[in-house]
Formats: sequence, structure tokens, C-alpha cells
Amino acid sequence: MTRSRFPLALALLAVVVLTASTGGFSSVGADRSLDVAVADDDHALLEIDRGNGSLANGVHRNVRLLTLRNQFGDGPLAVPTVRVVGSGDPQPPRVGNASVTSESGGTVTVVVADVTCANNSNDAEVFTVRVRASANDGDVSVRLSRRVRIACTGDPAGGRSNRTADRDG
Repeated sequence: MTRSRFPLALALLAVVVLTASTGGFSSVGADRSLDVAVADDDHALLEIDRGNGSLANGVHRNVRLLTLRNQFGDGPLAVPTVRVVGSGDPQPPRVGNASVTSESGGTVTVVVADVTCANNSNDAEVFTVRVRASANDGDVSVRLSRRVRIACTGDPAGGRSNRTADRDG
């Protein structure tokens, strides 16, 4: 090989080696399994029961909207956020002061709110309750929205306004 061809052959060999080595790993595949399952509310990681949504006229304090049961495992359920959203209609029923209370050592969480039904009103409203919850260890979390229907019966309150016993219905 002559002196002028040796550097040319060496350069050609370098180009072939560099091109071949970089193209060999342009993508990498890994075997990972992902299981996605949809469960009914009573079999999910977060069991959900909706409250009874028929109320007489008046202001009802601490009306139970949702009951959440921890099925993640042991330990209390952390519910850092809850939000109740209506249609924006100013007519009753109106919901305000949504809050979360804990029962049964933290394994049951109840979403409650104050509900106002106007006199002589037979109106109903569907509210969306948005909840974010997580297990105590923080490894599993759930975000969900559930629709809760609240109907005003138009019946007189009969002295039942401003009571907290409405939590059961």
C-alpha cells in the first residue's frame, strides 16, 4: 500500500467503525408489565357510597354527600382536597362549606356540606364532588369525581333547619 492510500484507508475504517457503533443502540426495549383494571365503587381501592339527596326546605348543616372507605390497606386515609362544584345556578339547592371528617380511626372519611333548600322549592341539582385521596404510605393515590344529586322536596322544614343530624340522610 502506498503512503497516500494508507491514511485514506485508515480514515475510511474509522468512519465505518464510528457509524456502525452508534447505530447499534438507537432504541432500547425493556419488558415491563402494566395492569389496569376498572372496578365498581364498592370494590375499588377507595369504596364510595353516596348520601341520600332528598331534603326538606331550610338550611341543613353537615349533610353527608359521600362516604369513602379505605381499601388501600392498613392505616388511615389521607384526603387533602375535596371540592364540590354545582351548575352555577343561584337557585336552591345550594351547597357550601364542604369539609371532610374522619371516622373509624381514619379508615372511613365522610364528605359533608351545608345544603340550602328554598321555601316552596321542588328543584334538584347535580353536584360534582372531586376528591383526592392517598394511602398512609403515599405510594398509592386516587383522584376521582362523583356526581351527587340533591333534591329539595318542597316540604316544610318542620323545625329541622340548622341541625347536624342530617348527616345520615
